[in-house]
Formats: sequence, C-alpha cells, structure tokens
Amino acid sequence: LSVIYDPFDRGRLLKGIFYTLLLCVVSGAIALLTGVLGAIAIHGRASLVGGAVRIACSWARTTPPLLQMYMLYFGVGSILAANYSVIVSPLIVALITLSLYHGAIILSAVSEALPQIEKPKSGSRFNLHTVRLALEKSTVGVQSALSNLVKATSVASAISVPEMLSAITGIIADQGNVHAMMGLMMVTFYVISTIWMFLIVRGEAWLMNRGVRHGDH
Repeated sequence: LSVIYDPFDRGRLLKGIFYTLLLCVVSGAIALLTGVLGAIAIHGRASLVGGAVRIACSWARTTPPLLQMYMLYFGVGSILAANYSVIVSPLIVALITLSLYHGAIILSAVSEALPQIEKPKSGSRFNLHTVRLALEKSTVGVQSALSNLVKATSVASAISVPEMLSAITGIIADQGNVHAMMGLMMVTFYVISTIWMFLIVRGEAWLMNRGVRHGDH
C-alpha cells in the first residue's frame, strides 16, 4: 500500500476521506432541514407553495443524482461562465445535488407522517413538538435516506470533487496497486458507513428520549 510509505498518496487519501465526510455531514444536515421544511410547506395553508414543493420533490426524487450534477455543473455552470464569468464550484454543485435528492426522500417520509399527528388544541399544527413526532414516525425513511449518503458521495467524483473514490482511482492510476487500493476503499467505506449509521441511530434515540420526557405518545 503506497499510502503507508508515500506521503503524497497518503495525503490524497486523507483529503478524499475528508471530502467524503464533508459531503455526508453538510448534505445530511441540509437534506434533513429541507425535508422537514418541505413537508411543512406541503401541508401548510399556502396551496401554491405546497404545489411547487411537490413538483420540485418529484423531480428531485425521480432524477438520478449524477444527471442533476451534470445539469448544474455542465449546463447551468457553462451558462454562468459564458455570460457572467461565474465559475461554479464542483463541491457546491455536489452539496446542492445530494441535499436536494436525499431531502426529497426525507420530505416524502415526513409528509406521510404529518397527517397522522393530531393537531394541538392550543396552537399551530406545525411546531417543534409536531415536527419531532413526525420525525419519530418516519424513522425508517429518514434513516434510509441519510444512510444512503455515504454511498452517494462517490458520484461527486464525476465532476472532479476530490472525494475518496476520486483519490483512490488517482492513486491506482499512478501506482497500479488495484487490488490493495480497492480493498482499502471497501474497508474505509464500511468504517465510515458504520460510524455514520451509529450517529444517525444515536440521534434518533436522543429524539425519542426527548419525546418520552415531554410525554409524547
């Protein structure tokens, strides 16, 4: 393994792991926020806003993330560069795409859970209390969307984001140690996925414990 004795390859691998973690954490947070706010908008009083959110959610869910990245980076990005001299960052495009795609999945899960929650007698239907209950009822869908993020980050290598897959394929191209690096990539992805899932489960447990302390049913 060249990453053990070669500082340059080791730096590339560590940089790739950092970008993979960055994509997971930032996209996961934005996706969760987008999903919750989108679900509230769909079930809110503004029908036009809710309809627009439904259309956007449907597009984001049914369009492959790679195609979305290509559309934003090569399509919109080329227009901005040609007409306004604005260079679009591939990292920003990857964050937006992963956030929208997984946010749409979370939105659908939370949106299905919201109608099952009884409206509080004392106030608005959509507050922190009802949002927490909706997240508890949509645990499986939210967990599935967030757990998929680790695997989905590898798609960002298609637009030159230096995440782990991009780093390892670069090392393979220079060193030729295909089997060793592929094995290392599988192990690293497994470790990252395991830690990520542990954090998600802990977050859900914390959410449920807060609900129990507040007397939620």
